[in-house]
Amino acid sequence: MIINMLEDYVPESQEVDMEMIKKSANFRKKRYVDAVFVGECVEKNRNGKGVMRYRTGRVYEGDWLNDLRHGHGYERYANNNVYFGSFETGKAHGQGHYTWNHSGEIYDG
Repeated sequence: MIINMLEDYVPESQEVDMEMIKKSANFRKKRYVDAVFVGECVEKNRNGKGVMRYRTGRVYEGDWLNDLRHGHGYERYANNNVYFGSFETGKAHGQGHYTWNHSGEIYDG
């Protein structure tokens, strides 16, 4: 599943352009115990655009700064709930759109 390093990954959002990321001088692939990252890195830290996919099925597509989610992004959690919006220092923060998968309820704010 995630062991293929996301070679043929098709983004779920418009937050990342995989072809542009692969052409970046900072393009890297990183393996973690429970996840894989493909995207831009500076001095071993995730910086720029990238995709992180976890063994659980959770995925994040978007901006990174100093190895943390930071900027704008899309995250689908293991339970298939989705958050699309702003991130700061690794967490959803500020303006965003959250959709609960089981009920279809939406929070926008």
